[in-house]
Amino acid sequence: MKIYLVGGAVRDTLLGLVSKDFDYVVVGSTPEEMLSKGFKQVGSNFPVFLHPESGDEYALARTEESTGDKYQDFDCYFGKDVTLMDDLSRRDLTINAIAKNIETGEYIDPLQGISDINDKIIRHVSDAFNDDPVRILRAFRFQSTLNGYWSIDDNTMIKIESMASQGDLDSLTPERVWKEMEKALSGHRAGLFFTNLSELGLFPEVDALWSTPQNKEHHPEGNVGIHTAMVVNYAANNFGSHVAFAGLCHDFGKPLSYSETGNALQHEIKGLDVIRSFCEKWKVPNSYRDLALITCEYHTKVHGCLGRGANKPMRPKSIMNLFTATNAIDKKARFYHFLEACEADAKGRGGDHPNKPYPQKDYMWDCIMAVKRVDTKEISTKMLNQGKSGLAIGEAIRVSRIDAIRGVYNEYTNSKD
Repeated sequence: MKIYLVGGAVRDTLLGLVSKDFDYVVVGSTPEEMLSKGFKQVGSNFPVFLHPESGDEYALARTEESTGDKYQDFDCYFGKDVTLMDDLSRRDLTINAIAKNIETGEYIDPLQGISDINDKIIRHVSDAFNDDPVRILRAFRFQSTLNGYWSIDDNTMIKIESMASQGDLDSLTPERVWKEMEKALSGHRAGLFFTNLSELGLFPEVDALWSTPQNKEHHPEGNVGIHTAMVVNYAANNFGSHVAFAGLCHDFGKPLSYSETGNALQHEIKGLDVIRSFCEKWKVPNSYRDLALITCEYHTKVHGCLGRGANKPMRPKSIMNLFTATNAIDKKARFYHFLEACEADAKGRGGDHPNKPYPQKDYMWDCIMAVKRVDTKEISTKMLNQGKSGLAIGEAIRVSRIDAIRGVYNEYTNSKD
């Protein structure tokens, strides 16, 4: 019985990263022996055990053979004669097929995964890669999230394109796609994940962005696809996965706007149903969906809140209406993420846009904080004592909040003067 650390923990250690999950493979053992040592079995299709003290997963070395189109359709064999090489050979990528002997510290690397780590190459292990299309998503996800600039091996890319052309991606479940999507959204090259998969037809909403032009005055980077990838990357690197997803979706309405009118007018409204359908298809959590919808509908209002071109700044009353529409008072944290998405949109562009300040975020945040400081209880108590009704009290609170916004506006205006 020999035990090896495998998978992501080994990969991350070699990359100098801190790993959260520690998975072990056990060679030369049986379920009965594992149970006798106090391990708790949790696997049904193949024996996976939890360590009695650490809770880490220990799986018996196994081989796999695909028996159908679904990812659960596998026959597994886990006899004592299954070798470490047998187990490593069934894995997806060479960088995930490295083992470490926990007794000696020796690395076992029969598939040259360490070399691929050093060269920053994503390479499939064997033709078993074809058995599960989620491995395509994993390859692109690792390319997007691992430190540095990784490339996909040419033969692996050929295999991926062949699988996609045969319709293998059609068998993916929404839950598995979202799981990979969410992980990719935290990567420093998160936009690449969606670019690659849109080219393979998985995300037609994203693919449509690449054939949609932009106003070069505001978007020197070119089409909407390039811009969106830059926004997603900026958001992922600075604000996290929720904001990155909002950045992915914020211009989903532009292809429809351009096809109908030849410009981007009303893309904020036209994108809402596209986002809803996208989120429903891939079972995107509500917290991601709702932030994306708010960002799509209102991001241009924030861009122009301090005035832009010939347009004057938003009036305090209009800002209060925006706060009401986005439920900013009750969901302050979500509103801040919305402002972060607006900043990512402004800076995720070509030219010198990434280096330009974005005072709109601080201004809008100062406005909402001023609104939050309004003592609504004091207003309510005073008016109740005067015999005023609920409607009158609500209007008085609203007027006080607008006055608070006006105070912030005057401060910003005076600072500019």
